[in-house]
Amino acid sequence: MIAIHLIQVAYLHDWQLQQLLTPVTTVSVDLVSGSQQAKDRGDAVRAILESINLPGLSPPICRDAMALVDGGVLNNVPADVLVNQGADFVIAVDVGSQLPHEFSRLRDDTPSKKVRPPNAFETLFRAMSVQSHRMNALGAQPADFRIEPDVSGFALSDFRSAVDIAQAGQEATERMISDLCQALKKVDPSLVATL
Repeated sequence: MIAIHLIQVAYLHDWQLQQLLTPVTTVSVDLVSGSQQAKDRGDAVRAILESINLPGLSPPICRDAMALVDGGVLNNVPADVLVNQGADFVIAVDVGSQLPHEFSRLRDDTPSKKVRPPNAFETLFRAMSVQSHRMNALGAQPADFRIEPDVSGFALSDFRSAVDIAQAGQEATERMISDLCQALKKVDPSLVATL
Protein backbone atom coordinates (compact mmCIF):
# COMPACT_ATOMS: atom_id res chain seq x y z
CA MET A 1 0.00 0.00 0.00
CA ILE A 2 2.92 2.38 0.64
CA ALA A 3 4.20 1.86 -2.94
CA ILE A 4 0.74 2.59 -4.36
CA HIS A 5 0.46 5.79 -2.35
CA LEU A 6 3.96 7.02 -3.33
CA ILE A 7 3.35 6.41 -7.04
CA GLN A 8 -0.04 8.09 -6.85
CA VAL A 9 1.31 11.18 -5.11
CA ALA A 10 4.47 11.49 -7.22
CA TYR A 11 3.23 10.58 -10.69
CA LEU A 12 -0.20 9.22 -11.46
CA HIS A 13 -2.51 10.64 -8.81
CA ASP A 14 -5.83 8.80 -9.15
CA TRP A 15 -5.75 8.58 -12.95
CA GLN A 16 -7.20 5.81 -15.03
CA LEU A 17 -5.17 4.18 -17.82
CA GLN A 18 -7.51 5.69 -20.39
CA GLN A 19 -6.71 9.21 -19.06
CA LEU A 20 -2.96 9.01 -19.71
CA LEU A 21 -1.60 11.15 -22.56
CA THR A 22 0.10 8.16 -24.18
CA PRO A 23 -2.10 5.08 -24.57
CA VAL A 24 -0.92 2.39 -22.17
CA THR A 25 -1.69 -1.32 -21.96
CA THR A 26 -0.26 -3.30 -19.07
CA VAL A 27 0.22 -7.05 -19.06
CA SER A 28 0.14 -9.23 -15.96
CA VAL A 29 -0.40 -12.94 -15.31
CA ASP A 30 -3.11 -14.41 -13.12
CA LEU A 31 -1.56 -17.34 -11.25
CA VAL A 32 -5.02 -18.75 -10.44
CA SER A 33 -6.10 -19.24 -14.07
CA GLY A 34 -2.60 -19.21 -15.59
CA SER A 35 -3.77 -16.59 -18.08
CA GLN A 36 -2.43 -13.31 -19.38
CA GLN A 37 -4.33 -10.19 -18.31
CA ALA A 38 -4.00 -7.17 -20.61
CA LYS A 39 -5.46 -3.90 -19.35
CA ASP A 40 -5.96 -0.61 -21.13
CA ARG A 41 -8.65 0.70 -18.76
CA GLY A 42 -8.89 1.12 -15.00
CA ASP A 43 -6.69 2.32 -12.16
CA ALA A 44 -3.28 3.19 -13.66
CA VAL A 45 -1.23 2.67 -10.51
CA ARG A 46 -2.68 -0.73 -9.70
CA ALA A 47 -2.35 -1.91 -13.32
CA ILE A 48 1.31 -0.86 -13.47
CA LEU A 49 2.17 -2.42 -10.11
CA GLU A 50 0.52 -5.69 -11.13
CA SER A 51 2.47 -5.75 -14.40
CA ILE A 52 5.87 -5.33 -12.70
CA ASN A 53 5.24 -7.53 -9.66
CA LEU A 54 8.13 -10.01 -9.85
CA PRO A 55 7.33 -13.43 -8.40
CA GLY A 56 9.75 -14.41 -5.67
CA LEU A 57 10.57 -10.79 -4.85
CA SER A 58 7.07 -9.90 -3.71
CA PRO A 59 3.82 -11.81 -3.20
CA PRO A 60 1.13 -11.80 -5.90
CA ILE A 61 -1.33 -8.90 -5.82
CA CYS A 62 -4.62 -10.58 -5.00
CA ARG A 63 -7.87 -9.00 -6.15
CA ASP A 64 -11.06 -10.05 -7.96
CA ALA A 65 -10.25 -13.76 -7.36
CA MET A 66 -6.91 -13.36 -9.16
CA ALA A 67 -3.28 -13.53 -7.98
CA LEU A 68 -1.44 -11.13 -10.29
CA VAL A 69 2.28 -11.07 -11.11
CA ASP A 70 4.57 -9.62 -13.79
CA GLY A 71 3.33 -10.33 -17.32
CA GLY A 72 6.83 -11.44 -18.28
CA VAL A 73 6.09 -14.79 -16.68
CA LEU A 74 4.21 -15.66 -19.89
CA ASN A 75 4.96 -12.87 -22.34
CA ASN A 76 7.90 -10.55 -21.73
CA VAL A 77 7.64 -8.81 -25.12
CA PRO A 78 3.84 -8.64 -25.64
CA ALA A 79 3.83 -7.29 -29.19
CA ASP A 80 0.85 -9.54 -29.89
CA VAL A 81 -1.27 -7.54 -27.44
CA LEU A 82 -0.78 -4.35 -29.46
CA VAL A 83 -1.31 -6.13 -32.77
CA ASN A 84 -4.57 -7.58 -31.43
CA GLN A 85 -5.63 -4.07 -30.36
CA GLY A 86 -5.21 -2.91 -33.95
CA ALA A 87 -1.89 -1.05 -33.78
CA ASP A 88 -0.65 -0.10 -37.26
CA PHE A 89 3.05 -0.39 -36.47
CA VAL A 90 4.58 -2.07 -33.41
CA ILE A 91 8.14 -1.45 -32.24
CA ALA A 92 9.33 -4.09 -29.76
CA VAL A 93 12.27 -3.42 -27.46
CA ASP A 94 13.63 -6.78 -26.35
CA VAL A 95 16.10 -6.42 -23.47
CA GLY A 96 16.36 -10.20 -23.17
CA SER A 97 17.47 -10.90 -26.73
CA GLN A 98 21.14 -11.33 -25.82
CA LEU A 99 21.79 -14.38 -23.65
CA PRO A 100 25.09 -14.13 -21.77
CA HIS A 101 27.60 -16.62 -23.20
CA GLU A 102 28.90 -17.51 -19.78
CA PHE A 103 27.28 -19.70 -17.16
CA SER A 104 28.83 -20.37 -13.76
CA ARG A 105 32.27 -19.43 -15.14
CA LEU A 106 31.74 -21.77 -18.09
CA ARG A 107 32.31 -20.46 -21.58
CA ASP A 108 32.45 -22.10 -25.00
CA ASP A 109 36.21 -22.40 -24.67
CA THR A 110 36.42 -23.66 -21.06
CA PRO A 111 38.58 -26.82 -20.90
CA SER A 112 36.68 -29.82 -19.52
CA LYS A 113 39.23 -30.34 -16.74
CA LYS A 114 38.49 -26.86 -15.35
CA VAL A 115 34.70 -27.23 -15.24
CA ARG A 116 33.17 -26.68 -11.81
CA PRO A 117 29.61 -28.00 -11.71
CA PRO A 118 27.13 -25.18 -11.05
CA ASN A 119 25.02 -25.28 -7.90
CA ALA A 120 21.25 -25.73 -7.91
CA PHE A 121 20.50 -22.00 -7.60
CA GLU A 122 22.81 -21.10 -10.51
CA THR A 123 21.27 -23.85 -12.61
CA LEU A 124 17.69 -22.79 -11.84
CA PHE A 125 18.42 -19.12 -12.57
CA ARG A 126 20.18 -19.98 -15.85
CA ALA A 127 17.32 -22.28 -16.89
CA MET A 128 14.87 -19.43 -16.27
CA SER A 129 17.09 -17.06 -18.29
CA VAL A 130 17.24 -19.49 -21.23
CA GLN A 131 13.47 -19.99 -21.08
CA SER A 132 12.86 -16.24 -20.95
CA HIS A 133 15.26 -15.69 -23.86
CA ARG A 134 13.29 -18.11 -26.04
CA MET A 135 9.91 -16.75 -24.91
CA ASN A 136 11.03 -13.18 -25.69
CA ALA A 137 11.82 -14.18 -29.26
CA LEU A 138 8.33 -15.64 -29.66
CA GLY A 139 6.59 -12.66 -28.08
CA ALA A 140 8.40 -10.18 -30.31
CA GLN A 141 7.53 -12.01 -33.55
CA PRO A 142 4.33 -10.05 -34.30
CA ALA A 143 6.23 -6.73 -34.03
CA ASP A 144 6.93 -4.77 -37.21
CA PHE A 145 10.32 -3.63 -35.92
CA ARG A 146 12.64 -4.83 -33.16
CA ILE A 147 15.30 -3.06 -31.13
CA GLU A 148 17.55 -5.40 -29.15
CA PRO A 149 19.92 -3.61 -26.75
CA ASP A 150 22.66 -5.82 -25.31
CA VAL A 151 22.14 -5.63 -21.56
CA SER A 152 23.37 -9.18 -20.95
CA GLY A 153 26.10 -7.83 -18.68
CA PHE A 154 23.54 -6.58 -16.16
CA ALA A 155 21.58 -8.59 -13.62
CA LEU A 156 17.80 -8.35 -13.36
CA SER A 157 18.16 -6.72 -9.95
CA ASP A 158 20.95 -4.31 -10.99
CA PHE A 159 18.98 -1.15 -10.20
CA ARG A 160 22.13 0.89 -9.52
CA SER A 161 23.12 0.58 -13.18
CA ALA A 162 19.94 2.17 -14.54
CA VAL A 163 21.89 4.95 -16.29
CA ASP A 164 24.21 2.45 -18.01
CA ILE A 165 21.29 0.23 -19.00
CA ALA A 166 19.42 3.23 -20.43
CA GLN A 167 22.58 4.20 -22.33
CA ALA A 168 22.76 0.72 -23.89
CA GLY A 169 19.13 1.13 -24.97
CA GLN A 170 19.78 4.56 -26.45
CA GLU A 171 22.82 3.34 -28.38
CA ALA A 172 20.93 0.34 -29.76
CA THR A 173 18.10 2.63 -30.86
CA GLU A 174 20.45 5.12 -32.50
CA ARG A 175 22.04 2.27 -34.50
CA MET A 176 18.58 1.31 -35.77
CA ILE A 177 17.20 4.77 -36.66
CA SER A 178 17.93 4.49 -40.39
CA ASP A 179 16.31 1.04 -40.60
CA LEU A 180 13.34 2.27 -38.57
CA CYS A 181 12.83 5.23 -40.90
CA GLN A 182 12.84 2.88 -43.90
CA ALA A 183 10.27 0.62 -42.24
CA LEU A 184 8.05 3.58 -41.33
CA LYS A 185 8.25 4.95 -44.90
CA LYS A 186 6.63 1.74 -46.11
CA VAL A 187 3.69 2.35 -43.75
CA ASP A 188 3.31 6.08 -44.35
CA PRO A 189 5.99 8.26 -46.04
CA SER A 190 4.75 11.34 -44.17
CA LEU A 191 5.81 9.79 -40.86
CA VAL A 192 9.49 10.31 -41.66
CA ALA A 193 9.29 13.39 -43.88
CA THR A 194 10.72 15.63 -41.15
CA LEU A 195 13.42 13.20 -39.89
